[in-house]
Amino acid sequence: MQAGIMAVVIDNDNLLAVDMEPYIDEGVKRGYSVHLIEPNTPWRYSPRKLFRHTSKKISSEQLQTMLDTFDRRLREEQLVSAARRRLNPIALSQTGPPSVSTSVDSPREPDAIVNDLEQPPENEEFLTAD
Repeated sequence: MQAGIMAVVIDNDNLLAVDMEPYIDEGVKRGYSVHLIEPNTPWRYSPRKLFRHTSKKISSEQLQTMLDTFDRRLREEQLVSAARRRLNPIALSQTGPPSVSTSVDSPREPDAIVNDLEQPPENEEFLTAD
């Protein structure tokens, strides 16, 4: 990922989120977009048809086990959010704490803001130390 590679493919040996985590974490750290892409075929979940189309030496029983293991509910948003939560301490230590900004309904001149700070609001009582 450090060598300027434009895409990283996480193949079919990574069937669960925990298998994908190291790759997703690295991608998130380096600013990659994460996409889960499955084959667009009507037989993608059929072990017998997959067996006929595969070039690997794998049995239909092994394919069935892989299909049973594969988490079809995985969504890229979930994987990226989980990676960001895991990486948060690393990101903070490398870039410092997150910045906070506030917005004001109507912008005011800096002098007006300073004057507000120097003068107490009207009709308010303040305790003073004597």
